Amino acid sequence: MMRRGFFVAIWIGWGHEQRGMMKRRHSEEFRWTFTALLCVFLTVTLVINSLSKSTWVSIPLHSAIETAGAFAALALAALLSFLHTNDSPSYRISTAMGLSAMGLLDLLHAAIAPGDAFVWLHGLATAFGGLLFMGVYLEGLRFGGRTRFALPILAGVAAAILGLLISRFTTLLPQALLDNQFASGTLIVNILGGLMFLAAAQRFYSIHRAKPSPETLLFTLMSLMFGIAGLAFPFSNLWDATWWMWHLLRLAAYALSLGYVAVLFSDIFKNLRNNEALLRTVLESLDSGIVTVDAKGTISSCNPAVERMFGYLASSLAGKNIKLLMSHTCDWTLGQRADGSSFPMNIDLSPITQDDNKLFILQISDITEHRMREQQLSHQAHHDTLTQLPNRLLFMDRLSQSIAQAHRHEQMFAVMFLDLDNFKQINDKLGHHVGDRLLDHVAKCLNGCIREGDTVARLGGDEFVLIILDVTNIEDCETVAKKILSTISGDFELAGKPHQITCSIGISLYPLHGEDADTLIIQADTAMYQVKMEGRNNYCLYNVPEKIALAALPCC
Repeated sequence: MMRRGFFVAIWIGWGHEQRGMMKRRHSEEFRWTFTALLCVFLTVTLVINSLSKSTWVSIPLHSAIETAGAFAALALAALLSFLHTNDSPSYRISTAMGLSAMGLLDLLHAAIAPGDAFVWLHGLATAFGGLLFMGVYLEGLRFGGRTRFALPILAGVAAAILGLLISRFTTLLPQALLDNQFASGTLIVNILGGLMFLAAAQRFYSIHRAKPSPETLLFTLMSLMFGIAGLAFPFSNLWDATWWMWHLLRLAAYALSLGYVAVLFSDIFKNLRNNEALLRTVLESLDSGIVTVDAKGTISSCNPAVERMFGYLASSLAGKNIKLLMSHTCDWTLGQRADGSSFPMNIDLSPITQDDNKLFILQISDITEHRMREQQLSHQAHHDTLTQLPNRLLFMDRLSQSIAQAHRHEQMFAVMFLDLDNFKQINDKLGHHVGDRLLDHVAKCLNGCIREGDTVARLGGDEFVLIILDVTNIEDCETVAKKILSTISGDFELAGKPHQITCSIGISLYPLHGEDADTLIIQADTAMYQVKMEGRNNYCLYNVPEKIALAALPCC
């Protein structure tokens, strides 16, 4: 009766102390739930005690119960540490520490024969577990990195060392058993542990009410069951029915944790399967080809985009070398299809390590359309939109190349500057669209007058320039100029009426009239204006003093 009175007094005091820690409604609800469970447990215990005064000694069964519970605790501790992140609540680690300490102490408790050490190991497991479960109140702490594994391991190691010392130096321990009844010291340790578990249960319940989750519900129930088991300890004697009852209650708490571990693993594997299915869906929907190869270039897998891109079945590519998909020139920017055709491609290479094997993920993109767009943009940037002739930018580049080549091989070439006669009057009188049609006609005529390798470009307006390569004498220039005049000059129908079209051509020679691009163009332009002044529809070679001309001619 004294034990029962002591227990009731502690319970009432604990209830008043915790009243201010939660909102009144939640605190009352939790207390009534706990009281109901406690009353049921105590009623069953008293009934069993009144019906049976006998004891049942079964060391193997006891060891099996404690061992099963210990392994369940260690499994949950490991899982909580594994799942913990920097953003996870700190009570995960403190709970893992408590489970780790309890698990190892319970293992030692199950491994030794009944006696003082046997009882003290159980009491310390309850006390350490309750104390570490109280870490739920330390909400400001954050555990991350290696700490999430180190702290539960340290708690388990410390508990194991203490347990081994208790098992080794049994004679130094306070007496725990008196005629199969527990001494007051062990009663106090178990009651304190039970109270701490109940305090932790109330806090877990408060967290669960604020943000419901299976985890906080599990911790609430576990703490509650461990707490009731700890407080039921004073009502039992070694091996009697009540003793077995709270052992089974602890086992139920451990079984609950083991069930939660199973559910978590099930969820983890389900998430892995879902993620794998999602990844497969993503890979199958990608336009880019994904190929996995080893260090030797052997293909292990590829997605459907590779099949569409290269025309091979994925099953036929497995085990083949990645060079099969490359051009015969081993150009990694040129893909080779199954039908032998090639296409431009881009490859992004990402190395990974799997089971100590170096693998490479190749992301292959067909850039045919991209390359075509680039070519179109390049063409637009370097060609006249009306006539599709090279513009000033491309002409100057080709002129610079011609100068460099002629200088290297001591050759001569000509620059011709052509301007249509009276084009402004035609453009103003008949309109720009008619003028544009005339310019396009002239461009086609000029293209027909030059050889392959020569260049004709439109500088703007009605101004055209030509580069005539491999000129050996002035007569070569005159031949080309006469051909242009005869091709362009004549009647051309504009706006339904024939119009006489003529042009004026100025010619400069490299290196006779200049050795740089700007000078050659200026001299040809000057010669063209000389033609304009002399009546148009003709050509003219830039005139320089005779001494300068002779000095500039290449040696033959």
